[in-house]
Amino acid sequence: MEPIIYQILFYGSRVVLFFLLLHRWRALWAGRVIRFSLLTIVVFTFLRVRWVEPNQVAIRHTNLDLWTGKKIALLSDLHLGVYKDWTYLQRVVNTINAQPWVDMVFIAWDFTFWPEIDQKKMEELFQPIADLRVPIYMVLWNHDVEEPWPKLRNELVRALENLGVIFLANDVVDFWTRKLVGLGDHDAGEDEVFLLNQFHAAETVVVLTHNPDTVLAYNNYNVDATLVGHTHCGQIRLPWVHRYIGKYIIPTKGEFDCGLIATKYTTVFITPGVGEVILPMRWFNPPTIDIVSL
Repeated sequence: MEPIIYQILFYGSRVVLFFLLLHRWRALWAGRVIRFSLLTIVVFTFLRVRWVEPNQVAIRHTNLDLWTGKKIALLSDLHLGVYKDWTYLQRVVNTINAQPWVDMVFIAWDFTFWPEIDQKKMEELFQPIADLRVPIYMVLWNHDVEEPWPKLRNELVRALENLGVIFLANDVVDFWTRKLVGLGDHDAGEDEVFLLNQFHAAETVVVLTHNPDTVLAYNNYNVDATLVGHTHCGQIRLPWVHRYIGKYIIPTKGEFDCGLIATKYTTVFITPGVGEVILPMRWFNPPTIDIVSL
């Protein structure tokens, strides 16, 4: 049932635009200047929120000062399958390839929204990933592995590994002389935070996961930075209003919103992601690729 609802939201917005334009034309024809002016503002705002901003690909640079001298392109929350398809992913890939000195791509996202469970179709959907020119590490999250969405784990992992992605599921890997830990799904209880106990504070350790609530289980200072997504940074960030309603849009247990956040045991960095859920809209918060200097 839900995919039909999202399709209605996606295509129904065109009907809304049609009626807005119709009423705007009638106001102009009737000489109602104030009404025409107000409807013009509404139309252009709706166009921006529904079509312009969601289709942008912004770049944001952040320096974490971990002394590794490397740059990571951080992605999350693409949600392909309903609101966006492979053509948008190709734009994201081309944008990353155009960035100088990017050494790796970290993907902390929900890859999917509600696609069909078919490995061949998934490989077609995610084919642009293969065009990335640097190593790619990724973790899966709630839209990929748990209810109420179709359980896609095996098909999705095989499809992405065939495209050259290195899948991390509570794994520790060396990147240069540092450690990268990819933790599993927090909502499904798969984020094995105890793995972090094997390190010590003198090491440089970076955690890649999806939900920032994972850091609430940290119990030491072994992790220098935790890179996450999930919140979409509110997706629609209305000035003055977001501070009061943002935490209810994509709720988390902790006080997590966007960008750099200092917690008791680590620094969390939350990327806005490049896709949308619920509403196919963004406002004052374009899809963003974060270039993180470690």
